[in-house]
Amino acid sequence: MELAHLFAQQAAVALANAEVYWRTHQLTQNLEAALETRDRIGQAKGILIASHKITSDDAFDLLRRSSQNLNRKLRDIADHVIHTGQLPAAE
Repeated sequence: MELAHLFAQQAAVALANAEVYWRTHQLTQNLEAALETRDRIGQAKGILIASHKITSDDAFDLLRRSSQNLNRKLRDIADHVIHTGQLPAAE
């Protein structure tokens, strides 16, 4: 019984470590995705700043409003701007 209890304690530690590892791994992936999205939004802002001669805040506002009006994710709007140089049109 005592031996089984010792094994159970070790197994519990191993499971707890595995859970922490996977939560940390998932957090890392989410942070990497957020940084990539931030970079794409920055690129799209730069394109809008250059093409419309507007401020950074105004460029972000255009992206945000387009996202809300079209009911699309901001990163998708940014990708469209990066690929076409323009905000997407309403469908």
